[in-house]
Amino acid sequence: MTYQNTKSQFNRPSLSRRALELIGAGAFMLGFAYFFVWIILNWLMGCGEAFYQADGSYILGECAPFAPWEFFGGNW
Repeated sequence: MTYQNTKSQFNRPSLSRRALELIGAGAFMLGFAYFFVWIILNWLMGCGEAFYQADGSYILGECAPFAPWEFFGGNW
């Protein structure tokens, strides 16, 4: 029995399909990275955590806005 190659050069996806897959994977990677950095940033800033002062009062930790344009005031 001989080996027959069922994958020929004509079964490859087209260049536009490969480009769309690459663009989609890049967009997913950037979206995931942005969400992960947002989580880490909120954790480092103590989002919602109470910081108690010497007189017994407390200050809640700041939370980072999710939209990037809100970091600089949001009133554009």
